[in-house]
Amino acid sequence: MKNSCSQVFENKIYWSLPVASQTNNQIWIKDMSRGGIWIMPWIISAKFMWLSEDNTTGEISFCIYNGTNILKFSRSVYTQDNGVSFPTRVAHEGLVWGDSGMTMGAIQNQRFKLLQPSGTVSVSSFGLDEDGAVNTLGSESFTQTSSFTGWNQLEWSDGYAEYSGDVGMINFVSTQVKVINLEIDETLNQLGWEIRTDKIDCDYYLSSVLTTGIEISRSYFGD
Repeated sequence: MKNSCSQVFENKIYWSLPVASQTNNQIWIKDMSRGGIWIMPWIISAKFMWLSEDNTTGEISFCIYNGTNILKFSRSVYTQDNGVSFPTRVAHEGLVWGDSGMTMGAIQNQRFKLLQPSGTVSVSSFGLDEDGAVNTLGSESFTQTSSFTGWNQLEWSDGYAEYSGDVGMINFVSTQVKVINLEIDETLNQLGWEIRTDKIDCDYYLSSVLTTGIEISRSYFGD
């Protein structure tokens, strides 16, 4: 622990720690803005941490020194460390029906509403069935793509019409709201889901997860 260091930035507490190592190799984060939850450790080394203020813009940045380079954390790039992609995972694994957690449910589907998605986002559902097996019930990946629209212009030349090379104003169009629907149609005791990204430049806001189904009365796990 003698080599560990820490920093507080934007209501989060960062610790750089040596995990099964003699040197710092992970950053652990406690997010006070979300009730003090722990965020999955970042597998990145930090010998020192500090805050840097831009004398021109006044922007304050969180910086680390990893032994070779000075790195600045920025929201202008997504899911990458110094150009190398890293995976992200958001998951919930304990959805049950009733206080006992032992009743069975006939689950029809799950709908995931993503706002302003970018990159490739994968969604999957998994559950504990009546035989005691944990299976993947459905999965789907969505990749954000952009297309452009424009209008060509007609010009008259020597008495006939021809198209010019000017396409006019170009508007880029991309999906701002994406709803991913997973068809499940299974009898389950417990249901879970996860959202993963594995490539660079991925981002999204999770707006909602809607699970549709009914609890089966007098039906219990193990019957």
